[in-house]
Amino acid sequence: MTPNEPQHRQEPTLDPIAPAPPSPGADSGDTASEPLSDARLAELQAKHAEVSDAFLRAKAEAENTRRRAEEEISKARKFALEAVSPGAAHRDEHEEFPADLVRLMADLGFLVLPYGEEVGGAGLDTLAYCIAVEEIARVDASLAITLAAHVS
Repeated sequence: MTPNEPQHRQEPTLDPIAPAPPSPGADSGDTASEPLSDARLAELQAKHAEVSDAFLRAKAEAENTRRRAEEEISKARKFALEAVSPGAAHRDEHEEFPADLVRLMADLGFLVLPYGEEVGGAGLDTLAYCIAVEEIARVDASLAITLAAHVS
């Protein structure tokens, strides 16, 4: 190659079948070809089953929480449209505090949405709680603020 010729550098390619190079400081012994003992295989299978079970439990719990959140948000939307909306303008114009609606929110469980079930709450996350507050705020911002202030 002459000094004026362009030098082409070929980028190394990664062969998906080739084994990965050993990490620095790793044992240079080829463990991939060593057979697993029955005890080690049983240990790995047990660990796999344990991790799989934990994953499935977490997935089911997340799905249950999502379903409950959707139910609570739907309940808040219905409450806002059917119970709050009809008198919202009147309460606002006459500066009336809706104690009856606050009691109803308590009865429906809105005042404990983000608290854990172990203390009597619904155990929902903050996002579900905020969306429920927004559903009420669509028709009566002051009642939504009363809910938010109670929960905070």
